[in-house]
Amino acid sequence: MITLNVTYKCRPGMREEFLERIMAEGIDAASRSEEGNLKYDYYLPFDGSDELLLVEKWRDGEALKAHAAAPHFRRLGEIKSGYVLETAIERYCGQEASGFLELAENRYSVRRFSDKPVEKEKLELILKAGQVSPTACNYQPQRVYVLQSPEAMEKLRKCKTSDFGETLALLVCCDKDECWKRDYDGKPSGEIDAAIVAAHMMLEAWELGIGSTWVMHFIPEAVRWEFRIPENEEPVALLVMGYAAEGAHPARLHAQKKPLEETVRFF
Repeated sequence: MITLNVTYKCRPGMREEFLERIMAEGIDAASRSEEGNLKYDYYLPFDGSDELLLVEKWRDGEALKAHAAAPHFRRLGEIKSGYVLETAIERYCGQEASGFLELAENRYSVRRFSDKPVEKEKLELILKAGQVSPTACNYQPQRVYVLQSPEAMEKLRKCKTSDFGETLALLVCCDKDECWKRDYDGKPSGEIDAAIVAAHMMLEAWELGIGSTWVMHFIPEAVRWEFRIPENEEPVALLVMGYAAEGAHPARLHAQKKPLEETVRFF
């Protein structure tokens, strides 16, 4: 499988018009319908920059070669000349996963990170995975704090006993005032919603080659103090993230799963 992360640096104020032209001429739809295409999606960064991100996944080199010869690919080049100042392409090659189950099975908790920073484009995709996660009644009570500055990482070290050399962490909280509550006993959905969001981001990160560890052993009071978390928000999950360092490996018990007969009941 071949993955392309394409970043278009557009002329100031022309990013949305560029994307509209692509959609209007059916370039995205035509690309998705090609034999061998696995993903073809555009993303607008949250920071309001003039960049447009395209993530492509192709079955193999032959499929990508056929795409480059397609009329809609040439048309994209013609349109691009009027809107784009610079194009950057990152290419990754690897084994094609058979599906979600293989992705979930291969993912493991990385407890040793390199100092290579996570690219902004990949962080945007990870946050997008959290944004599209299901929540009760779609109330979306999650609040995600992106911790990445040296100052934030120093504060984070005061809030937990572990240190894996991470340069990025996502603190996932839930707004207790905005989450759905079960009517007959008042049970709130907020922590469950936040956990679903965290799981989606964790798995999206793995698909992008970014490791993570879900840290449960943090000090809620310290987190509240250091990052000024309001009282109506409950810290639920802490995902430390980054590229795995050389020598990183799964924990000894990672692959030891209980048989389904021990964890599943049929009625």
